[in-house]
Amino acid sequence: MLALFSATSAGAEQRHAGPLIYRVVEEQPAGTVIADIRRDCGLASNDTLSFSLLADKARAHFRIDAATGVLSTSKVIDREVPCSGQPVCRQTADVVVRPLMHFVKVIVEIVDLNDNSPAFPRDHVTEYVSEATLPDQLLFLIQSAYDVDGPEFGVVGYRLVGGSAATSDTFRLSVDSSPAGGFDVRLVLRQALDRERRGFYQLQVSVIQLNSNRCVVIANNDAAI
Repeated sequence: MLALFSATSAGAEQRHAGPLIYRVVEEQPAGTVIADIRRDCGLASNDTLSFSLLADKARAHFRIDAATGVLSTSKVIDREVPCSGQPVCRQTADVVVRPLMHFVKVIVEIVDLNDNSPAFPRDHVTEYVSEATLPDQLLFLIQSAYDVDGPEFGVVGYRLVGGSAATSDTFRLSVDSSPAGGFDVRLVLRQALDRERRGFYQLQVSVIQLNSNRCVVIANNDAAI
């Protein structure tokens, strides 16, 4: 396996002075090389040294070759398991070099992939609205979709799609940012209802997701009224 990223700091002496910082993209095969700790610590390649990870938590994601000091992934890393919804995912590992008893702190940032789609808690809801409801009233709350990927691939909006022109003339979405994060999504009545002319509407709400700086519609929720 080839290393995906090298250490972010330059020069062995600078790296040796503080933590070593690396990045690796999630979902790479087990055994993907992250770094050469021996090299980045400025240790001679002909010295007889032994490298090991100190904590079981670090070994859950990483492994280090005892003789060479090469750090690699111990399994396929799913970023959403340790860092669901977090903007940055950093995992730490402490390496001990024997017999020098030299301790090195390693920080590995797990880079997010857009490998999950946002999903609504329910894909279909049925609501009942009185014919006497006045225009511009908020009818009901639509539960927000959730995306376990990081914010860079998160939900950026919602829209009402599909249906006839009469449907879009009768209803609209009210989408506001929520103080707790995310969005407050509600269906709003545009014009008065007439049950004798039409007694049933089926609407579809879609999520707009940020994907590589483009907005794409990715998930749907049907609402029957």
